[in-house]
Amino acid sequence: MKTREIKKTTSEILDALCNRNGFDDWWYNLDDDIEQEIEQEIFNIIKRRVEKGQKGIWITHPNKKPILVSRKPLSALQLHRKLQEMADDMGLEDNMDSIDITDANPSERFTDGIIKIIYPYMITEDSINFIIEGIVVQGVSEEILINKL
Repeated sequence: MKTREIKKTTSEILDALCNRNGFDDWWYNLDDDIEQEIEQEIFNIIKRRVEKGQKGIWITHPNKKPILVSRKPLSALQLHRKLQEMADDMGLEDNMDSIDITDANPSERFTDGIIKIIYPYMITEDSINFIIEGIVVQGVSEEILINKL
C-alpha cells in the first residue's frame, strides 16, 4: 500500500467517525495540532500493520520509510556488518549508498555475538524471527530485543 493510499484510508476512517453522532462535535472542538497528531498516529498504525507482513529483517527510523536489511536470516554479527555497509559515509561527496541510512553508525558491536542498534534506528518486532543467533540490544533503555546465544 502506497503512502497516498494510506492517507486516503486515514481520511476515510475519520470521515466515517465524523458521521457518528457525538464524535463530530468532539472532533471539531479539538485544536488543529491535536487533530493532526491523531491523523498522523492513525496513519502510522495503518502503515505499520500493512508493512508487518513483509518478511525479513527491517530497520525503522521515525522520519523515514522502513528499510529492508535482509530477506535471509542473519546472526547478530552479520546484521551489524550489513547495517554498517548500508550506512552513509557522510563525508564522501559522491555517496553511492543504495539505501538511505543517514547515520554513519546505526549499530555498535560489543562482541561477536552482542550488538546494539543505536536509537533512533530500531529493528521491527517481526524481524526477531530472522535473527538466528546472538543478542541484539536497542532503544534508549537498551532493552534486549533478542537473545539467542
